[in-house]
Amino acid sequence: IGVLMFGGNYIPVRRYETYDGVMFQWMMGNGILGLGFVMELAYGGGVIHHGLVGGALWAVSNLLVLPVVKILGLGVGFALYHGVNLVVGYLVGRLGLFGAPRDEA
Repeated sequence: IGVLMFGGNYIPVRRYETYDGVMFQWMMGNGILGLGFVMELAYGGGVIHHGLVGGALWAVSNLLVLPVVKILGLGVGFALYHGVNLVVGYLVGRLGLFGAPRDEA
């Protein structure tokens, strides 16, 4: 299901006015928070502080992706967005940033 739905939350961005993207990010964040509460009640667990920092960075990137999609279009905007994610993910693993184990391969 994830393969089919990946990125589907951005499809309405092309049809409806998002203004500066804050309302879209607010609604998306509320949906994620609500699902998080449901998962917490269903499975238990605790707060992972690195996850909170990662979530905050992800929220900022989601806020910035909306103007990029409006200006560059869905194809180029997503290519740029995910290209940056790919490079940052590589650097975190390769250089051991944010306390991640360093990959020596």
